[in-house]
Amino acid sequence: MGYPHSIIIYASHLNGIGGIETFVVNFCKRMALHAAITFAYDTCDAKTRNAISAYAKCHKLGAKVLHADTLILATAWGKSPGRRIVAATQIQMIHADYVACITDWDFKYKKDSATTHHVAVSNHVARQFEIATPYKIDKLIYNLL
Repeated sequence: MGYPHSIIIYASHLNGIGGIETFVVNFCKRMALHAAITFAYDTCDAKTRNAISAYAKCHKLGAKVLHADTLILATAWGKSPGRRIVAATQIQMIHADYVACITDWDFKYKKDSATTHHVAVSNHVARQFEIATPYKIDKLIYNLL
């Protein structure tokens, strides 16, 4: 079925279990009926990739540049897709308490120059992100369960 909107959701690495992994699987499951979804990754646990592939195309990133209407960066951890994915809209998902991450993990958020929106998964996460960074949350979308 051809969809008018294409979405790539990217994570540099997905483990076998975790919050980001659950988010990616559930996002693909919920959105598969509404848009053409591709999950792009650098490394991914085989069982997690199989769960995602029931709802989305899976593509291990290489040198080939992918194009979509929207790119969703599932996490700010790990490496960036760089210019291997091109999209007019680029959404950075915010899942963590950035105040705690900065204090406890020596984490520093680096906004990708192509990011157009920040989306938080809870009110607390949104508040903490705005305290810890100079950026604002554009939308709150509760984590998909």
